[in-house]
Amino acid sequence: MTQGSERELFETVPVPRAVATLAIPTVISQVVTMIYNLADTFFISQAAGADGITVLNLCLPLYNLIFAVGSMLGLGSATRFAILRSQGDGRAHRYFFNALVWAVLLGLPFMAAGLLGPGTLLRWMGGDPQIVALGLGYTRIFLLFAPFFMINYIVQAFVRNDGEPALAMAATLSGSLFNIVFDYIFMFPMGLGLPGAALATGLSQGACALAALPLLLAHKGWPLRLEQFIPCPRMVKGILHYAVSPFGLSISTSAILLITNLRALRYGGTQGVAVYAVLSYVLG
Repeated sequence: MTQGSERELFETVPVPRAVATLAIPTVISQVVTMIYNLADTFFISQAAGADGITVLNLCLPLYNLIFAVGSMLGLGSATRFAILRSQGDGRAHRYFFNALVWAVLLGLPFMAAGLLGPGTLLRWMGGDPQIVALGLGYTRIFLLFAPFFMINYIVQAFVRNDGEPALAMAATLSGSLFNIVFDYIFMFPMGLGLPGAALATGLSQGACALAALPLLLAHKGWPLRLEQFIPCPRMVKGILHYAVSPFGLSISTSAILLITNLRALRYGGTQGVAVYAVLSYVLG
């Protein structure tokens, strides 16, 4: 085949409509998430100044750690479900319910850390006494919502895995809009400050999951039985088999954020961390 005929063949092959159908909602979700991050940063800067943004950025490694666990459960269980479903295994849906149970169980240590040691965590992240005092409420509240974050990641993974990117986009839009609106309400009219931002973020995760979960269950037609919610270590082994790589990537990102924050604190203080945080959010 000549070079001209190759070019002709390439130009005559249409781009599959399915690619656009899957890609556009995903891109919109990413843009909306970026807008939410900028809005969250703006509200925090107005409520607590550069120190507030520093608290937010020092907590990002903890956010990433929660995301690592949640995405591991979500991606691993959704992949395992898809494989078993293609094999005609009627028990495939048990991976979804077991993933939800494990999200609650693995979220308990984060909740315990939020209740018992948020100040210690902030000091480990590099915070000085002023930053620790400012960030206690924020860190405690968002850690208490760790299971909600993980459950949301699991639901979103199953929704996307089911070929429903528009539903995933709608859930992301509703969660982000909820977060932006209640960020303002909690932080300013109600005067909750940084803890209000954490409360809005945590509740938005629940709102995002609740927006997609009923539709997902109705579409799948999965039966709800008590035995599906009994933790199964064998299923965890199957989940880990397909999710070790993304888990490792998220852990690496968390470690990089921690090191970068410590370097920024050393050479630029809290102002340096705040500048780095704003640039990170603007650049996406």
